Amino acid sequence: MSTLEKLQRLEALCALGYTAPLLDKALDKLIAYQIANQHSEIEVIRQDLGAFQEKYALDSQTFFEKYQSGQMADDADFMDWNALYKMYKRLQQRLNEEEGDNGTN
Repeated sequence: MSTLEKLQRLEALCALGYTAPLLDKALDKLIAYQIANQHSEIEVIRQDLGAFQEKYALDSQTFFEKYQSGQMADDADFMDWNALYKMYKRLQQRLNEEEGDNGTN
């Protein structure tokens, strides 16, 4: 059974009125663990982005917009920077969703 299927089963049980303090605690811990991991991953990527920003004297958002519109060359550094920035944005979105769902945002 996939993770999604397991979550759907839990959702169905909860919709029927099932409550379990132990389950709530376990889910809270899983969410907190995932949020901490996301923060760590984002920090590593921020450092990598910072190196590109310093090297090219350009912030990542501006670089990304220029790169996406074809204003920047397709050299290896820019391709890496683009990929890192996309990864950063995805992680940030996921973190915002996780923190919002957990009520910690």
